[in-house]
Amino acid sequence: MYSRSYFGVPPDVDDGFAGGMQVSRQAPFDVAEILRSIKTELSRLWGDISVQGELRSFKAYPSGHIYFDLRDRKEDALISCVLFRRDAQRLTFRPKVGDLVELRGMLNIYEPRGQLNFIARQMKPAGAGDLFAQFLALKEKLAAEGLFAPERKKPLAAYPDVIGVVTSPEAAALRDVVRTLERNAPWVKVILYPTSVQGAAAEGEIVQALRLAAQRREVDVLLVVRGGGSIADLWSFNSESVARMLAQMPMPVISGVGHEVDFTIADFVADVRAATPTAAAAMAVEGWVHAAQRLGALKGKLALGINGVLDISRLRLSHADRLSFAYRMFLERSRARLAAVGDFKRFLTDYLDRLAQRVDGLQGQAGLLMHRRVAQLQAQLAMTQAQLAARRPDFAAARSEVGHVHASLVKAALTQIALRRERLLALDARLQALDMAQVLARGYSVATTVDGRVVRDADELSADQKLELHFSRGTAGVRVESVQAAQKMRQTQKNQRD
Repeated sequence: MYSRSYFGVPPDVDDGFAGGMQVSRQAPFDVAEILRSIKTELSRLWGDISVQGELRSFKAYPSGHIYFDLRDRKEDALISCVLFRRDAQRLTFRPKVGDLVELRGMLNIYEPRGQLNFIARQMKPAGAGDLFAQFLALKEKLAAEGLFAPERKKPLAAYPDVIGVVTSPEAAALRDVVRTLERNAPWVKVILYPTSVQGAAAEGEIVQALRLAAQRREVDVLLVVRGGGSIADLWSFNSESVARMLAQMPMPVISGVGHEVDFTIADFVADVRAATPTAAAAMAVEGWVHAAQRLGALKGKLALGINGVLDISRLRLSHADRLSFAYRMFLERSRARLAAVGDFKRFLTDYLDRLAQRVDGLQGQAGLLMHRRVAQLQAQLAMTQAQLAARRPDFAAARSEVGHVHASLVKAALTQIALRRERLLALDARLQALDMAQVLARGYSVATTVDGRVVRDADELSADQKLELHFSRGTAGVRVESVQAAQKMRQTQKNQRD
């Protein structure tokens, strides 16, 4: 039985529970005073102790502190416990409700609630001390034999086509692995080597599954996975037989046993250790993921190059359209000039016809006058006829002259057409020489901003600005180091000439 002093009550003070006597102290005790006295006596009498029980109401907070209840499995007894962040970070397993654990710490009174609790500094699975000692002994033995040496580790396949998985078909780890592989590399084939991952038969089944995978040699990389648990739950992966079988595997092995805080002998022997089964699956297809990312980047560059070619093609088509329009305009003007020549020809013909009609009219008038003035003009007849003969135009010469003029005009028109055609061909040759593709093929390049705007003046640029240079084949990204304004450059050139 505890003494009165255990609860912080002075021996000379009646606590009201012995014979019904009243407390001799005049002033009443404060609640905090009583709780502090109990807390002091608990620390003095119990000190640093170990306690064993079953986890209940387990809760890990973002702050890193863990609050839980510890229940006695034999009797109906419960005590509130806390494992603060600094101590929680040193856990070697992932505790869960229902686990039988052993705590090391001290009793405490939480004064704001007047509640008895236990402040734990250490937590380990109950009965795990012997297992952990075995774990350390086997680890030291295998390390001395070189099974953990980095030089014996095999590199992972960069682009595996077939991935093997050693785990239980009912395990959540298998679902995590399959889901990760389907998300990152759905074309990869998965082969399951089923085995139990916990229990008395798990060790032999794991060894048999590994041996089967080694004999078949049908996978590029092998995943050995299971979810987290206590050291007892993971003990099959701490066996010597499993470790030695892993060391003999012909293909690279990724160990994804437990969670981040869990370490097994299999993790040390495997070629690569992953924190979780999901991380193991992601690590196995990491090369495929990086390849997909690089392919996406190349796709973007290809699209940019195609757009550049299309822009140049559109520019060339625009030049061709303008050239075709100019050629059509020249032909129309030539047709108009030929039509004008035809109109002039018709004018000359009409003029000659009118001239002939006039001559015929004069001839008729002359005959009429001769009849009327026969008597008067007989003496002058010879002279008048001579005059008429002299005044009559030479129609043959006129027609010959008109023919010469017409031939000259037609020849001149054809000459002009030939000269215009030669000039058009020369302009077409100059346009071909000025074509963007031809210019780029001669070693020139076109500078554009990142938004596609063509740079024509250095005054448009600024230092450290990103540009793209378009060549006859491909593009290149550049960065402007310095800019010399056009006016300053012209002044520099003038000074050099002077």
